[in-house]
Amino acid sequence: YAAIINAFFLMLEFFVGFYSDIPGHKHTLLYLFTGLEHGGHVYNNLVPFSWGFVVLSTIGFALLCIPYTRRNDLWLAVGSASLFVGLWLDKGIGFVLGGFVPNPLEEITEYYPTLNEIMITIAVWATGFFILTILYKIAVGVEHEVEA
Repeated sequence: YAAIINAFFLMLEFFVGFYSDIPGHKHTLLYLFTGLEHGGHVYNNLVPFSWGFVVLSTIGFALLCIPYTRRNDLWLAVGSASLFVGLWLDKGIGFVLGGFVPNPLEEITEYYPTLNEIMITIAVWATGFFILTILYKIAVGVEHEVEA
């Protein structure tokens, strides 16, 4: 249900941006989905991520709506993962980075992560997986004690 609500709000964003013709709304959406031309250069480094969000979310939503695929464990996992990654792309990249382009002075500055930012992100994910592994080991140990 959250995916349906997210798609509805995305459609509202497009309606507000293009019907009202407010440059702040319209330029951000154009930057995310088609790229913006400014000063003879096309800025479009987030376009693949935005279309990836649309494709993955549509596939995930379709797989979760069809009863046959929803009852099959493999297709359920594929649909859930697709929807998760699609929404992560939308909120993590489109929502956060897209909101800063163009800036209030109507300048376009594209974001490229530095090596430090990439390494910190990898470390945070690794720490999360490490904690998850420890919690799984504890849960499996408790489950074996209960069975005995």
